[in-house]
Amino acid sequence: STNPLFATNVENKLSDNGRAQVLQTIKTLEKLPNFSVVRYAIQMNSVETADLIGQELKIGRSSMVPEFNFLDPRAVGRWD
Repeated sequence: STNPLFATNVENKLSDNGRAQVLQTIKTLEKLPNFSVVRYAIQMNSVETADLIGQELKIGRSSMVPEFNFLDPRAVGRWD
């Protein structure tokens, strides 16, 4: 769901299998040139994935950029 109300629902966190897949992918990413920015969606599983990448690749919080930083039009308008 793209509804911001459901985005951070803890029921949408990474499964054990998903976490293992992210950690395996990080091993591949470690072989690539350094990353300067990690951009991620605000859904819980995306936040967890970005946090794991940041921790394992030693990317600082200032380089972790959530999607809402780009003024997502869903959050602007008369109904907010």
